[in-house]
Amino acid sequence: MKKNSILVIIFLLAGSLAAQQNYQHGLGFAGGMISGSGFSYRFLSDNFGYQINLAGISEGNNDYDFPESISNEWLEPESSATFIDYKDGRNTYLNIGFTFLKPLHSREKSTFYALAGVAIYYSSDEYSEQKYSYDFTQEQFLPEGEVQKFNKTTSTYNFGGGIGISYNLTENITIFIDWPLVLSYQDNLDIVMAIPQGGIHYFFR
Repeated sequence: MKKNSILVIIFLLAGSLAAQQNYQHGLGFAGGMISGSGFSYRFLSDNFGYQINLAGISEGNNDYDFPESISNEWLEPESSATFIDYKDGRNTYLNIGFTFLKPLHSREKSTFYALAGVAIYYSSDEYSEQKYSYDFTQEQFLPEGEVQKFNKTTSTYNFGGGIGISYNLTENITIFIDWPLVLSYQDNLDIVMAIPQGGIHYFFR
């Protein structure tokens, strides 16, 4: 009898500890127009939550190496005595997003919530130009003037709101899918439509 009582107490304590486990902090990956895309941190309690996404990449370099002369074998100087050569430089892409979450209904393995978010997507593309003129004496195209360097930047602002649902694959691993109405602004309001987004997180205390 005493042994059975101890087992009952152990099971009750285990059940109490399991009920008290509340994994609110999650790390993982997510992607979406209003959430941002890349590495993701999500906090979600019974009353509210938020998510922050961040990613960036930069590739290439600005070591422009234009030839000192170009043969006319593949060009026709009779039709065009000048042309411009292009070289790509460093390309940089960044984005960051913040999403506010409001749980509406929760079950053992899933949570239904409303959301509102904003994300900024930024790109920078560097390139250079070198003008060449045809020299009929040397029968080659030779550089004319200095190399011109350019930098084209673009910023896109996405914002909107909608609904989402998260589902617990395991005790710690959670996936989610959202369905927000997205408004995207660059130079004008370019997109107004519902675009899904999603992600996966590993939750811990």
